[in-house]
Amino acid sequence: MNPGPKTALRRAWGMLTLSAGMWLLVAHWRNAFLWGAAAGPYWLLMALGWAVFPLAAAAWLWFILAAAKLRRRSSVLTPILLLLSSLALLAAAFPALLSPAWPLDSLQTAGKTYHLVRIGALTDVNYGLYECRTAGLACAQVYRSGDFPASEAPPFHLTYDAAAGLLSVEAPGEGALYTIRTRP
Repeated sequence: MNPGPKTALRRAWGMLTLSAGMWLLVAHWRNAFLWGAAAGPYWLLMALGWAVFPLAAAAWLWFILAAAKLRRRSSVLTPILLLLSSLALLAAAFPALLSPAWPLDSLQTAGKTYHLVRIGALTDVNYGLYECRTAGLACAQVYRSGDFPASEAPPFHLTYDAAAGLLSVEAPGEGALYTIRTRP
């Protein structure tokens, strides 16, 4: 059952709206979160960067199939809108390709959750430590490492000294890269 030209046009506008929203979330908000300029829900922001790749692939597939079906039955506007929306989704995927983020370690203490993230950026690697309150809905970056060459980046993890109330970002044999007091 082929959709009519009006249905296809509505879908194209809907997809363009969805892709514009995804671009704002992934390209702006996720990158602002990863680089410490914004706060937000940790797991949503981690997932957004990777979810946009399958969405972009699905958008291209849908564009090709819909354009082939509609080429004789609709105006030229529908395939153009489909093309624009798939390009917008690919633009949203581009920052995730340039700076992919991998969750490394998490630790919960003193009513807060801390997440350690490895953030790749072309030839170097950075590490970010995020502090989350209220069940992970309000997370903010509390530490950002300097650049490590991607081939020499140590395997950092989180350690907690309960007696002193200190949380550390450490690597085996390297010592603490960063330490934060988790209680007053």
